[in-house]
Amino acid sequence: MNVLAPVSSSSLLWLREKAEEAILVAGSRAKKELEGFGSITQDQYGSAFGFPMKNAGEMKHFLKQMELVADHASKASRFCTEIGITPLAILPTSAWKESCLKADLFTLRPTKDSMVRVSLEELSANISAATSKKEVSEKRSWFSFSEKEVATELKVRLQALQEEEVAIRKYFAESDHWKIAQDLLPGYTELVHGGHTTKVLFPAPPAEVGKVLHRLAGKVDLSVTLQCEALSFPELEPDLLAGIKERVAIAKRQAQEAIMAIRAKAEQERLERQRLEQLKRQQELEPIITFVIGEVTVLAAQYGPWVIEQCVIEDCITRSLSLGT
Repeated sequence: MNVLAPVSSSSLLWLREKAEEAILVAGSRAKKELEGFGSITQDQYGSAFGFPMKNAGEMKHFLKQMELVADHASKASRFCTEIGITPLAILPTSAWKESCLKADLFTLRPTKDSMVRVSLEELSANISAATSKKEVSEKRSWFSFSEKEVATELKVRLQALQEEEVAIRKYFAESDHWKIAQDLLPGYTELVHGGHTTKVLFPAPPAEVGKVLHRLAGKVDLSVTLQCEALSFPELEPDLLAGIKERVAIAKRQAQEAIMAIRAKAEQERLERQRLEQLKRQQELEPIITFVIGEVTVLAAQYGPWVIEQCVIEDCITRSLSLGT
């Protein structure tokens, strides 16, 4: 197992000379830790820890970092021994990340279901560039349109969604592995928050690697580092196209609901106008107030001289029984 790479004698001499300067500050323990890491080069130490070695104070800080790395490396080595695996190497995480970036490798930490969060910003930008610039009032409520406007708006929205579907298909058909990986995984890794969750497909591991994975399962959070050609997102394009299909169905349903609501409102307004007109006609009539006592009907009063009612009143007056004084 390679804990750290071998170095030249000149690099080792340089580091030990700096250690001598740090002994006054760091003490004998620092010297002991340095000797344990005699294989670290000047370049390796700089890239791994980012400290320009200028003085003994900085060297002391560097040696403390080496002490921490040594402690974690020992724990990692013991862990590997306990579960029965032989690691290829153990090295500072910063040095490992630098090596991956130099080689254009992507690192993912999928869930148990092989799901990762990817960014759709670049993909969305490509889709927007490929679609027309027609004005689509998606933020405007369907219920703010007239029935005729609903039909026009639905046509515009469905056309925009169709163009979006064509752009998605074209993107995946014409983009190579490198472009897709770069677009979906900015920074050579998946998103921590947000984005779109999709399934990632890795190459099937050899039998020996499968044994290692089995022994590590449930004990640590595993990451997978690989080149873009080995990355596959089999469900992403179908998911996006299914999303378009769902948005089409939603637009049609909302448009139909809006039309039904507009018609219902129009019918309600018609009935209200009819009620008001009827009420107005009733107010123009001149009812006659009557009451009955035994076998006679008394015409007590009339609202006003309406023609028909007035004729009835005049006829009844002529036939009215004379009242005694």
